[in-house]
Amino acid sequence: MRGTPLGTMRHNQFSFITHVVKRLWDIAKEREMFDPKNKQFVICDAEFEQLFGKKRLRMFALMKYLKNHVKNVD
Repeated sequence: MRGTPLGTMRHNQFSFITHVVKRLWDIAKEREMFDPKNKQFVICDAEFEQLFGKKRLRMFALMKYLKNHVKNVD
């Protein structure tokens, strides 16, 4: 949606989303946010928690969370 942290996308939706997901995985890895008990999840830092509204999230479900932050412009 317009005004959200990821803004509005205007071009290739799939390409955009996959690049965002890749970057979020990289950030989670850099910040050592992966849950040591289950590496499918991250324990969100303040920035991720503000963005996704959760303290812990499943990284394989990022597409579901990102749909709230991007708008398909046709």
